[in-house]
Amino acid sequence: MSQYPELTYKMLGHPVVEAFNYNDAVDWAIQMLEAGFETPGLLLLAGTDKPTDYFETEKLLETTLNELGIAEPSEENAIIAYAAYHALQIRSGKDIQLNLSALHNLSFAADESFHRMSDFSLLYDAWTHIDDLFYAQIYWPDVNADNIEDITIECAEAWLDEHEDVIQSLLQ
Repeated sequence: MSQYPELTYKMLGHPVVEAFNYNDAVDWAIQMLEAGFETPGLLLLAGTDKPTDYFETEKLLETTLNELGIAEPSEENAIIAYAAYHALQIRSGKDIQLNLSALHNLSFAADESFHRMSDFSLLYDAWTHIDDLFYAQIYWPDVNADNIEDITIECAEAWLDEHEDVIQSLLQ
């Protein structure tokens, strides 16, 4: 059996992320089946129509994670799991600005001293104002339109390295 898909980290964040998109749970279930995992919950979840019903899908996702033996993380670790998904996407160069936006939004829910998410928020603000002729970008020194993607990837890599132990422990 292959490893869990990266989207699994995002699923672990569902109890603590206020704006969690449960349509992603359907995509995750399909990825899990493609990876060789199979439970009754995965089959039901993969066959769920989008847009999903919040209450029905939330309960089915929780049941499916339990069937797979994936423990519900603490609130802090759930935030780290959700952030890890988006940081992994950034590191892979996938939808960098969109994933940075998700981390920016998450930074307001996170305890800054523990999660060190403020860099993502600053980079998001810098990106928002990078081409603004009337507003100087003051959020991240020396960032410009030519290097912001590379700097964002470097920031995601550093955050993933810093949280590697917790991230590795989530799916064991």
